[in-house]
Amino acid sequence: MARLNGMSGFSPVQPAILRTGLQLDPESVGGEAALGLGGPVRIYDLDAGVEIPCFAELDAAPEAVASGDRTLIVLPMATMTGGHSVAVVITGGVRTATGESFPTDAW
Repeated sequence: MARLNGMSGFSPVQPAILRTGLQLDPESVGGEAALGLGGPVRIYDLDAGVEIPCFAELDAAPEAVASGDRTLIVLPMATMTGGHSVAVVITGGVRTATGESFPTDAW
């Protein structure tokens, strides 16, 4: 059990999950085309001041697709440093299903 001391229970590759209540354009969140750095959805290590490579996609479960209520899933593609604060950034490149920019004023 000594090896478990100090562990918080959070994975260093824990995905970020965001339910926006909006229908987002799946192509605009990046997917495989934006795998890595500089995509429309990003993760930053705020303590180290660096971007963490990531992959963002919308929930592809059939019931989510049918309802249009698709959760945004952001997966880090590198191990995050324990104890560091991170931020998920949604850039102006993310669009709604009607082509409008992601509305940041509600956040």
